[in-house]
Amino acid sequence: MKNKNLIISFISLMMALQLGFLIYLIKSNEIILKDGKIFKFKTAPVDPFNAFKGRYVALNFDAGNFTLDKLPDSMSCEYNRRPKIIYALIGNKDGFAYVKNISIKKPNDSEDYLTIRQFYCDEEYKYDDNLKISIETGSYKINLTFPFSAYYLEETHAPKAEKLYNDNNKNSNNTYALIKINKGNALIQDLYINNKPIKEYFN
Repeated sequence: MKNKNLIISFISLMMALQLGFLIYLIKSNEIILKDGKIFKFKTAPVDPFNAFKGRYVALNFDAGNFTLDKLPDSMSCEYNRRPKIIYALIGNKDGFAYVKNISIKKPNDSEDYLTIRQFYCDEEYKYDDNLKISIETGSYKINLTFPFSAYYLEETHAPKAEKLYNDNNKNSNNTYALIKINKGNALIQDLYINNKPIKEYFN
């Protein structure tokens, strides 16, 4: 009987924790939608075999790949010394979002930034035709995985959405996602294909 009560208490506690976490997520999303600033992130092609996973489309963004002349102070690209979290400072250029810089220190809330937990960085190399070897340029290649790399939709729409996404990423500059950003957090507001919300293609 005692063991049974313990099991019931444990299950009740787990359910309460899950419910609390769900409420937290809902409230966090409401804050982002209410107070967040809108940015247009231009999408980029993805591996067609990985683009769709059931009910969502995997997204890639031009702004996530760039080169820096210098890393932030004390930051290293070495795997064992790489920070677990970095911050991407976001700006606007020609109507689209881009990463102005990255930081290992949390920016002020007055700045537009994203919290990044998955990223890659490495020294940039360039092939020297005279020496016949690749030499360091002194710059660094950066690849960021943004916290909005999936867009959910009905599973039955996946084949058409896949073709729309891939075709337009290759042939136009009018495929992008509207993202709301607030204090490092972000939420996808909509995905546009050829300047049209993707959901309108399925009406």
